[in-house]
Amino acid sequence: YENFKEIIPKEIYNKIIKGKLRRKAKRYRVDNYITKMLKLRNVIDKSIVVFGTLTLKDEILDLKENTYIRKIHNYLKSHYDMVILNKDFGKKNEREHYHYIGLTHEPIEETEKKSRCGIKLYKLQKQDYNLGFEPTIEIVNFEDKKKVRNYLLKLNNHSTKNTTKSRFRVLYNPLIKIFFEYKKEI
Repeated sequence: YENFKEIIPKEIYNKIIKGKLRRKAKRYRVDNYITKMLKLRNVIDKSIVVFGTLTLKDEILDLKENTYIRKIHNYLKSHYDMVILNKDFGKKNEREHYHYIGLTHEPIEETEKKSRCGIKLYKLQKQDYNLGFEPTIEIVNFEDKKKVRNYLLKLNNHSTKNTTKSRFRVLYNPLIKIFFEYKKEI
């Protein structure tokens, strides 16, 4: 504080430091959940970790937030064993959308599309998303440490932005949730 005492009052300085510490703790929690997801990936045959974005139609956004959040959760739980989900708002139009990293064992198909970075995009074979555009997903390759770090940072940046507030969630498929509860009892 000594370096900034002539510029900022002590209360504001303390708020800034608390904000930095909260952001750091959130990054740490996200990393722990991703580690948990990787351990689970080793247990479930033919499972992959993907990064995706969920968009919502205008008529869905007109519903109560609890209603469409439940629908999003139901969709993700039906296709993914574990999901780290966070709410975000676009820079240009401030439009609400959701980013997630999910563990799935469902079959996927390649699309003709590529991400902005030139990464191949895929989609789930079973396409039943009715809240907006069918989400495209990127496969997270954990063999290349640099790519893993970039995916972790991509999710961390999304989940810790100011616009996401406290909208970070971890969801489990009901069967996987039972697995974790059983493991705790042992």
